[in-house]
Amino acid sequence: DIPCRIIKNISQTLLFADDMSQLELFHHKKAAERRINEHLKHIEKWLSLWRLEMAPHKCNYLLFNSKPGDSLNLNF
Repeated sequence: DIPCRIIKNISQTLLFADDMSQLELFHHKKAAERRINEHLKHIEKWLSLWRLEMAPHKCNYLLFNSKPGDSLNLNF
């Protein structure tokens, strides 16, 4: 029952054992930051409910972008 996000052709959560990947397609960086950070908050609430902890040192993101040097500001 971990929070998954599925928005056709925009967002998809992939789960395998104890690993999770979130794929997001976006046109505007700020919208992507907002959506991803919102989803991270939902996951954080779920982890707290089940008394689990995320391992931030194992978390990362990969951004494919046509604008060199542009990156996201995510709150792990």
